[in-house]
Amino acid sequence: MQPVSQHYAPIGQVDYASQQRKTLEIDRTGILTELQLHLQYTVTSAAGAISVPWYNTLSRIIRRLEVLVNGKDTLVSLPGEFLETLAKFDSSVAPFGADDSFVLTGSTTATTYNVVLPVRFDLPRSSNPLLCALPAERLGQVTLAITWANADISDLVGTPNSATGISAVTCEVEGRYLLGANDNATFMARVLDYDDETVSATSTNHQVTIDTGTGVRYRSLTLVQLRDYIAVDNVINDINFGSGTQVFQHRKPYFVRGDNRKTFQLDTVQTGVLRIGTEMYGNAAMWINSARDVLPADLRLTLDVTKTSGSEHIHVIKESIRPYKG
Repeated sequence: MQPVSQHYAPIGQVDYASQQRKTLEIDRTGILTELQLHLQYTVTSAAGAISVPWYNTLSRIIRRLEVLVNGKDTLVSLPGEFLETLAKFDSSVAPFGADDSFVLTGSTTATTYNVVLPVRFDLPRSSNPLLCALPAERLGQVTLAITWANADISDLVGTPNSATGISAVTCEVEGRYLLGANDNATFMARVLDYDDETVSATSTNHQVTIDTGTGVRYRSLTLVQLRDYIAVDNVINDINFGSGTQVFQHRKPYFVRGDNRKTFQLDTVQTGVLRIGTEMYGNAAMWINSARDVLPADLRLTLDVTKTSGSEHIHVIKESIRPYKG
């Protein structure tokens, strides 16, 4: 009998085309636990200095990454900057190359960047990490799709200042597989997506609907506060997470940041980022079941927010668990 083992294998490359969506079919050998994307690209500046690098600048070359099964079951739908956000919680460090400085020099300079972004299908920090994985060998078509940033770097910074833009882009993809798993083993889907909430006015009752009774189970919510695409800590003043009169968490942001640093062993907390977890000690039984017959009402965040200036948004990254569709 073949022992259970991990297997790393090259999958292929995703071609780059400015503002276009490109796809790659994923090898269906084994149980897929993670993808790693090696992004390499060059940015050439001009005489005028580039300025105002946006949140998680280097990962923003990916405007949306999707993982789909049979073209209809979407497991992941996130931009590169939020994949980086989650990776910092998953591993306690920034992904390789993602925290390198973005060169803003005011001269004609070509700088090459190398970033390795992970996409996890298992459950980092869980007491049972392999409760979730992508059983590619048992499913139909598995597709990785990337929508790329504009080559003029306008998706990366606020002031490109005549920079000639992005060139020499390559994206190599590697898979980590679990081989020899029991044929009777059942794996759930770890689903990662997000909502974008505009903060248009100061309010003590800013409502964000998370779920309307779908029955998926929520492991975490990660709130990212951005003002003009730059992370800030002063939009959210108070967080209430619950369903009708049932309150799961009522917290101040500074307690959440303190908890995040302790729980995820972070050297520093991410500016503007608040992670709301639902489990203790990796216990899956504590996830919130959103089913209509379990909760008294829709699952919601009620936020006390302050509108200061510019374009202010709260992005809510949702991590949920459910069976695979179909």
